[in-house]
Amino acid sequence: MSSDPRYFDKKRGEINELKLLLQSAKTHKNVDTKREVLRKVIAYMTLGYDVSSLFSEIVMICSTRDLISKKMCYLYLSKYANSNPELTTLVINTMTTDCKDPDPMVRGLALRSLSSLGLLSVVEYIKQAILNSFKDSSGYVRRNGVISILKIYKLDTGLRSKITPYLLPHLLPRRSRFRPLRNPSRGRQDLLWPRRTLLPPYLLQRTNGRRLSWRT
Repeated sequence: MSSDPRYFDKKRGEINELKLLLQSAKTHKNVDTKREVLRKVIAYMTLGYDVSSLFSEIVMICSTRDLISKKMCYLYLSKYANSNPELTTLVINTMTTDCKDPDPMVRGLALRSLSSLGLLSVVEYIKQAILNSFKDSSGYVRRNGVISILKIYKLDTGLRSKITPYLLPHLLPRRSRFRPLRNPSRGRQDLLWPRRTLLPPYLLQRTNGRRLSWRT
């Protein structure tokens, strides 16, 4: 990275320009324009530039219904949540609401992002969301619920004793009540298990050019 002061002034001006674009994106109805601004923010963040000054602007537009924009907003918030704990509390309500969204992709994304904030204050809010994810009809949400436990376990070690009794019944294999506990005998297979059927021998047709012959 260059040590020329003009280089840093240029980057500072570009970040201020992004802030103005984000402020105008709050009332902009064009989804593509909002996505393009967020892509620039994520690009700066990926390259290692400090864009934490845009935190309040990202918070204001993270309640969008566009899934792609929401993914980029939550990615940014997960990165800079520790440096802005006061403003992060404003996002918790939005994320917990998204955990109840009809779309399973939104529910799973919100649960994964909520557990990635890395704040101890989030544990109380995410506990119920994790318990609800175990009963979710979507496998994507249930998987993110299990991963969320691993993420927040470092923040609150006492959460293990609270979550594990609810988690184990959903992870252990369930035995069907229509299947016997064991085979009737050692020599016989399970009566309910489909048996392998062997095909009868078939004739192979061979010709020598003059007459037709068969063999088994």
